Amino acid sequence: MSDIHRRSLRDVIERQFDVLDANGDIPFLHAMEGEPFRLSHSAGMDQVWFPSTLDPHEPKEVLEGLLTSVETSTEAKAWFVITATSSLRNMFVPFLVDVLLLARELEMPHAFDLVLDDWRELWKGKRGRLGMEQQRGLMGELYVLHHLLSHQARATLSWEGPLRALHDFSNSKGHLEIKTTTNQPPSVRISQVGQVAPLEGDSFLELIVVLLEPNGPTSLPSLVEACRSSIQDIDAQDHFENVLRKSGYRDEHAGFYHTNYTVIDVKKHRITESSPVLKASVLSNVPATVRDITYTLDVFAMDTTSVQDLDWRMFAEILSR
Repeated sequence: MSDIHRRSLRDVIERQFDVLDANGDIPFLHAMEGEPFRLSHSAGMDQVWFPSTLDPHEPKEVLEGLLTSVETSTEAKAWFVITATSSLRNMFVPFLVDVLLLARELEMPHAFDLVLDDWRELWKGKRGRLGMEQQRGLMGELYVLHHLLSHQARATLSWEGPLRALHDFSNSKGHLEIKTTTNQPPSVRISQVGQVAPLEGDSFLELIVVLLEPNGPTSLPSLVEACRSSIQDIDAQDHFENVLRKSGYRDEHAGFYHTNYTVIDVKKHRITESSPVLKASVLSNVPATVRDITYTLDVFAMDTTSVQDLDWRMFAEILSR
């Protein structure tokens, strides 16, 4: 499996489950030639089987609609089995891809447990759609990503916002924090003091504010597809799909994201010690009983300039290093 990537692996698994759906007399299919795990489908349940040395145990539900067990086959072999209801296949397949990719490095069920921890909250929200604020926030990040992609496809690898990173785009050389607003005059919500606090060392932090107004040509699904069509690098494609999934975006929900906007401007402000923001040092004076500090930043009162194509090129080149 060393030469197959996330999107290809997902496509293979989906095709194999389709074959199992259409041919009820096929008990198992190997997902890929030469690989030890196999797939099965029965009574509305999708399963993936991994060779195991564990003692057999009955199925237990680890999340709603997701179960694990250790089964003994007719060959007297033990198998670690992951089962999900077929109605959750759109969620189960990308979950399996994460498990299979991690299983390159770790044994089962350790790989499964680590992926389960990462997916727990995402799985619980499997039927949910992004709220309006979440949609706009993701639109801002994708709008920036699309402009970076026009210069450097590898800049995709710096996109980390939905991975709970402090900044939306970052590497050792530079950081971009993206805020999206429809407020006029523009103001944005800062959810962590460190998001716009000055950095130490040579790395820079740029606050990018995407200004939207209702109605126009730009929607969340259109930005997703624009980014997808711009990424040709396989590693960048894999990273994009992984981060997009972690954002909570699902292709099957695209029809519900029908609110369109016009991007009226994109502003930038280089964060320095003189920037009118809360500094991380204020945290030393905060009582231990205070766990979070959020505040509204009036961007209109800051020294900002509109982002130009040369700026996008510079950001893309730095974030691609």
